[in-house]
Amino acid sequence: SKRFLNQINKLEKEFMISKRIPQLNELNAYLNNKTGFSSSPLRHFEPTLISQFFAFRVFCCTQYLRHTGTPDYTPEPDIVHEIIGHVPMFADSDVAELSHQIGLLSLGATVSKLLSLGLYIGLLLSLVRVYRETKD
Repeated sequence: SKRFLNQINKLEKEFMISKRIPQLNELNAYLNNKTGFSSSPLRHFEPTLISQFFAFRVFCCTQYLRHTGTPDYTPEPDIVHEIIGHVPMFADSDVAELSHQIGLLSLGATVSKLLSLGLYIGLLLSLVRVYRETKD
């Protein structure tokens, strides 16, 4: 989307992400200034924790960096994925607020409830995207 690409361009201007990988403290200062979000390193994937962290305006991220021998593929998300895929979204005020609200809804929820919430939100976001594409 145009909004996502706009955020990528801002990250490039701020950090030159095409040439270097910013430190998490740099990204956190940037995000905190934009939307109040920050990132926190994640040691292992735990779906229930990830959504609940949104309630506190924190998104969990990896610090792993893909191997130079396979720069186009990694079997799991890495820091490049986080910077290019997630930071732009959490720098957008609307996405950040929606994520925060999802986090608040997820507090205390069971895994099955979180999966139901995730499916509902995925459907809702798909409908929003289709609606925006028809308006552009």
